[in-house]
Amino acid sequence: MPPVTAMFTLPQVAHQRILIFNGGLCQFISKYVLTWRSEQMSNSDEITAKLKDASSGLVMPSESDYPFEPFLWSGTKEPLTPEKILELTNHPQNSPVETIDLPYLFRNLAQEQEWHDEQQKENVGKYRKLLEVLESNLSDIQVFRVGEINIDVYVVGKIESGDLAGLATKVVET
Repeated sequence: MPPVTAMFTLPQVAHQRILIFNGGLCQFISKYVLTWRSEQMSNSDEITAKLKDASSGLVMPSESDYPFEPFLWSGTKEPLTPEKILELTNHPQNSPVETIDLPYLFRNLAQEQEWHDEQQKENVGKYRKLLEVLESNLSDIQVFRVGEINIDVYVVGKIESGDLAGLATKVVET
């Protein structure tokens, strides 16, 4: 039986079906794919765990307080646009989308004020830690606010694999 050939590049292998090859090439590719997938999953799992840990017990204050929920969007390699965020979050394509800076989102949460009590000062430290975790684990961070009044907020950045990860929460503004 003649060897079967296929054209691919190794980083794409994990997302494609692999044909059986003659000899050791199949074993090499299988080992590479399993190792690569394992490394990618552990990196993704590690980052979402860090985000979950850093946001645990914190809420996004507004007229109603909502927790932060970590997420991972695998396989999204396109640039992140308002249209893409609506698609990824299953919002109607005519939903209003606003982009803001990460520091602006946390402007009232990560700055200690002289009138803060001890609990509020402790929370400022937790929000600062959350910002540090976001900035040290995600690149190209963007913040999207989707909707009006009941606004879904997505803090989204890239991880090493190129996938998107971040935190989702909600604010209510009447």
